[in-house]
Amino acid sequence: MGKSKVISTSVSPELAEQIDQVAEIENQSRAAVIRAAIQLMVKMPPSVWSALHHLKTEGTDENMEIISQEIIRIFTHYNYQISLEKMAESIDKKWLDSLKTEEDIWRAAVQLTRNV
Repeated sequence: MGKSKVISTSVSPELAEQIDQVAEIENQSRAAVIRAAIQLMVKMPPSVWSALHHLKTEGTDENMEIISQEIIRIFTHYNYQISLEKMAESIDKKWLDSLKTEEDIWRAAVQLTRNV
């Protein structure tokens, strides 16, 4: 990564408060939160930017809330998928195949989740 550039902008007090809340929850700086948001959004194709502009000018708060919930669902889904893949990599296939009875499976489930 080359030299970074400072880009300034202004936001409403409400948006600044939301940014600060996220920063506090994530134990990040305000700049880190804004940087992450920008890094995500600049990867979006022009059609997304057009749709966002249309929603901001013609849509309702309810429309934006529904879209926010969909975005949350997508992030949660992929986070879950990544977690499953990591778990699958760490499970010994021979050990898994050795579980023959329902009792074996229950014991293994308890053992695997004991420290969760």
